[in-house]
Amino acid sequence: MENIVSLSIGIPTFNRADYLKKCLESIISQGDFNAKNIEILISDNASTDNTRDIVKVFQNKVNNIRYFRNYKNLGAERNILNLLTNFRGKYFFLLTDDDILLPNSLAGLLEMISKNSDCSVFLSSYEVLLERQNRVYIRHTFPVSKHIYKDKISDIVKLFYASSVASRICLRRDVIDINGFIKYMKSMYPCMYLVGYAALNGESFYTKEPLVRHTSENRIFWGYPNDYMLNDKIEMIKDLGIIDKRFYIEALKHLINNDIPNVIIYTITKKPQNFCRLIKELYRIPEIKLNLDIWIQILYHFIKRLTGIIAFKIYRILCNKPYQYYE
Repeated sequence: MENIVSLSIGIPTFNRADYLKKCLESIISQGDFNAKNIEILISDNASTDNTRDIVKVFQNKVNNIRYFRNYKNLGAERNILNLLTNFRGKYFFLLTDDDILLPNSLAGLLEMISKNSDCSVFLSSYEVLLERQNRVYIRHTFPVSKHIYKDKISDIVKLFYASSVASRICLRRDVIDINGFIKYMKSMYPCMYLVGYAALNGESFYTKEPLVRHTSENRIFWGYPNDYMLNDKIEMIKDLGIIDKRFYIEALKHLINNDIPNVIIYTITKKPQNFCRLIKELYRIPEIKLNLDIWIQILYHFIKRLTGIIAFKIYRILCNKPYQYYE
């Protein structure tokens, strides 16, 4: 029998009942929510709060909310894997429990899918709520909405790195590489692999219209090891580079110009005790170890990024207004 569910909204959750309540309300309150062809799938990582009770309240309101509860906390990545192996829809949309769908965004998502049925992956801009500061801004990957074809490697690389924030990723069922996700679960970036794989094996669509509000500055349930998974990222882009070798070249360049300088800045400002350890880890990466040119590039982009951050903070203080951020 043909699967009548067109879209599955997957929500991984753990001990965030209050956030989950807001998340679910943001979905079912949408004018285009239809339980006949849209399912909500919740995977609970053995929460000890009232998560189960919250879910029951919403299950009494609408049909087609399915709930799984793990016998123990399996970790964030395996919790998402539960969703990927149990959803019923043609498309899978990931929404973490502390994030919400913005008003009318479900209609926008469904229209985007309908008009671009040839695409295998969809991504949007998103709002960021800085919870402690009670301030919202928007992050964009591109300045305009656009169709991204397989030969647009630089755009695919941008899409790949932007997907580190998992909420708002939408994937067509037939291009979800479960084995690849499992392989990179230890990297904490398996969703990035899914996006890169889908984009290199099909076409993509990006919308500048934000679909979700991502909550930041709240409690998180994972932490970065000392090397910030840079080695894992390089292994990941090597694997994706098998599909198209140009991807590996562009993705490695992006890592050197952006991710590594950002990690160095983060370490200096947030965890200075890890700085020497980080440099040692960078030195152990074969692609970087004895390449003087790469070290010069890292230093250049570190200075450039640090200057930009300082200038941006001054601008924000002087203007004191919401802003648009381009990745």
